[in-house]
Amino acid sequence: MKNIVVILSVIYSFFVSSQSTNIIKNYTWEEAQKVSKDSVFSITFSGKKLTEVPIELFQYSHLKRLDLGKNKLVNLPDEFVKLSELEYLNLEKNRFVFFPNELCQLYNLTELILNRNDIISLPDCIERLDSLIYLDIWATPIAQFPEAFKNMQALKKIDARGVSHGRKFQERNKESLPQVTILFDTPCNCLD
Repeated sequence: MKNIVVILSVIYSFFVSSQSTNIIKNYTWEEAQKVSKDSVFSITFSGKKLTEVPIELFQYSHLKRLDLGKNKLVNLPDEFVKLSELEYLNLEKNRFVFFPNELCQLYNLTELILNRNDIISLPDCIERLDSLIYLDIWATPIAQFPEAFKNMQALKKIDARGVSHGRKFQERNKESLPQVTILFDTPCNCLD
């Protein structure tokens, strides 16, 4: 009898784990255009050399995950706020110089990837992202963290490696955000 229970447990575990990994299918843009817009929850445009976001994307109002990484984007259109259900957004390795303020209206974002852009400051409106848990600004030259971070109760981790920050900068930010794990490289002997 114990053997049957063990076998059933193993089968059940395998079934549950295989189902959970297939919950959200990640579509390419080409694939997404061939299925019902209401059934698409994740789209990737990674490495497509986009200079602008296709306007048709905003018809996919149920998107939870969007990968726009490794493109040539410098800004986001105003319509971006229509993607209000987004939880994960990857904007890594684009050409952003300014933080796209449209992101401040994506209240369901839990993970925001901005690494390898040329953004030097984050606006105070970032505090509206009160679901944000993880912010990746690796190799993005943010000169100072906004005071708004203190109001972001869900924020748990910031990856700020890839840029040399002074010891005082690192200590000041770690002290002001004790609930957040901040990843820095070894401090430089530079001016703070």
